[in-house]
Amino acid sequence: MYKRFFAFLAALLSPLAVQTTAFAESPFPVKLAGSTQHRLVLMSDGTVLGWGVTDYGGLGPSAALPQDSRHVRKVVALKFPRRVIDIAAIDGTSLALLDDGTVAGCGKLTGSEIPALLPDLSDIVKIDAGGESGIALRRDGTVLSFGGSPLASKQIPGLQNIKDISYSGGFGLALDKAGNVWSWGLSDYPLISGVLGRKTHPLQAEKVNGLSDIVSISAEMASALAVKKDGTVWVWGSNQWAQLANGRKSDMPNRGASSQVYFQPQKVAGISNAVSAVPGTALHTMVLMRDGTMRVWGNNQVRQAGIGQGDDYLTKPATPKISGVKSAFIKGMDSFAIRNDHTLWAWGGGTYWGFPYFRDRAIPQILKLK
Repeated sequence: MYKRFFAFLAALLSPLAVQTTAFAESPFPVKLAGSTQHRLVLMSDGTVLGWGVTDYGGLGPSAALPQDSRHVRKVVALKFPRRVIDIAAIDGTSLALLDDGTVAGCGKLTGSEIPALLPDLSDIVKIDAGGESGIALRRDGTVLSFGGSPLASKQIPGLQNIKDISYSGGFGLALDKAGNVWSWGLSDYPLISGVLGRKTHPLQAEKVNGLSDIVSISAEMASALAVKKDGTVWVWGSNQWAQLANGRKSDMPNRGASSQVYFQPQKVAGISNAVSAVPGTALHTMVLMRDGTMRVWGNNQVRQAGIGQGDDYLTKPATPKISGVKSAFIKGMDSFAIRNDHTLWAWGGGTYWGFPYFRDRAIPQILKLK
C-alpha cells in the first residue's frame, strides 16, 4: 500500500518538478559589454546576445541578421564555438573568452564575420577591450595585450600576481593580489604612477602611488577609479566632466599637459560603503554600494545618471533611481544594471535606430531581451 501511495505521490509531483527545474535553468543576463556601436550580453548558460551596428561582422554574418540601415533593431544571438565565460567589445568587433581559456572574436579585429580564435591567447581567465585593442589576464597572474594588423599579442612588462584588469583603450589598470594598483598606457591622459602623458616606456606598468587595500578598479575615459576594502572610493586624472566628484568641474586638459590633471588619487567625500567600481569607458562614473543601491557622478547630458532630469554635470555623488542591484555596467552614454531578480535595466542616451529606446531615458527601465 505504501509503495503505491509513494508512486502516486511521485507521479503527482513530477510535472511540478519538471516545471521548477525548467524555471531554474532559464538563462539570465550576467554581464554586459559593448562599444559605442554595439552591445553584448553574456547569459548564464554561456551564450551571447547582441544588438547595434552590423559593420565588419561584429555581430556575426551580416547577411543573416535582421537589420535596417546597418543596424539590428532587436536582440540577436552570436554563435561562438564553445561556452562563453567572459565578453568584451570594441567598435566593429565582439570578443568572447571561452571555457577552455582561449579567446574568440568576430568583426574588424579578426577580419572574419564568423568567430575565430585569436592567436597566442591561452589559459586566459578574464578579458577587456577598448579603442582598437584589448588585454587578457592569464591564470598565472600575467597580462597580455592584443591587437594590431596583423593581429598579435604580447606580455605587458611589470605585471605579476594580478587578479583583475580594466582597460579603456588609452590606458590600463591592473589589481594585484596584495591590493595594489598598476597602470600603463599610450593616451594623452594615461594614469601611470600619477604622471599623465608619459611618452617613455609607455607599456611598462608601474605601481600607482597612494593606494592600498584595493578591491575593485575601473579605467575610465580620462580618469581612473578604485574602491578600497573599507568601502571608500578613490579617483584621479582629468576632472573635465566632473569625474572627481569634488564639487567642481575643471577645464579640458591640454594634450599631454598636466595643468588640469589630478596626479594623486583623491578620496570621494560622502561614500564609505561601496563594494565595487562599475566598469566602463565613459564620461560618467558609478559605484555599487553594499545595500544594492548605486552612486553616480560626472556627465549627465543624456540623463545617463538615472536620477531623473538633473543637471548636465553632477559634481557630487547622487543616487540612481534603482535598488536591489547585483552588478552594473557603463557603456558609452548608457548605463545598465542587473538586479538580484536577474532582470536587466537600462537608461541614458537613445538611438536613432530605436533599440533599446529612441529617446533619452532619465529613469532606469527594464530591458527585455526577447
